Amino acid sequence: MFLGIANRLTEFPQNRLLVTFRAKRRFSDIAITADETPKIEVNGSFRHVDVDNENDWKLFIKQRNAEAKRRGKKNILPDEGDYSHFIYLCSRVGVSMFYAAPESAYELLVQDSEDAGHFLLCRLEVSIKVGDNDHECQSMEGMLAWLASGGWEFDHAHNPTGFDTKPGKGIPILVPDVVVPAHETVTFARDQIGEEVEDALRSLITELRKRV
Repeated sequence: MFLGIANRLTEFPQNRLLVTFRAKRRFSDIAITADETPKIEVNGSFRHVDVDNENDWKLFIKQRNAEAKRRGKKNILPDEGDYSHFIYLCSRVGVSMFYAAPESAYELLVQDSEDAGHFLLCRLEVSIKVGDNDHECQSMEGMLAWLASGGWEFDHAHNPTGFDTKPGKGIPILVPDVVVPAHETVTFARDQIGEEVEDALRSLITELRKRV
């Protein structure tokens, strides 16, 4: 869609963006599994949780934990207060999702340059306070301002499903430029720390075998 619009442009300023509509998703939609519709029992009958009501979420957690204990499950936090942050997120927080790209990213494609190459877009998400349109607009504008200031690059290390690809293979994805170094940092830490943990486990296993 963006490429079709770009084909009709004559100028490609860096600070002008192509942006889609927004879609909102609550944190609870992400945290609660798709096959579990949050329901609570009130006065002997069941009803859906009022997703904006913290008290409904507290009751949902209480009843869910009681059922889990009845079934013998043990991975339950002992204090209901331990769920306070989770309850806040479920009742107040969500994400606003959209696609966006600088018009300048399409210039070479439109001009049919030899250096041009097709690319993909990732879905952009910003955290929002549910029901606070001003906060949503501010969060979105912050993301768009970053892209408009040149804060983007092509990520060649991933494919659309998020897995690493071989260097030089596949179609790059246009992402905010902070994504690539952040991913490289996390990957480095994972690999290095992972090796250290594996070494420590091997040492413990060796020591246990000596004592048995």
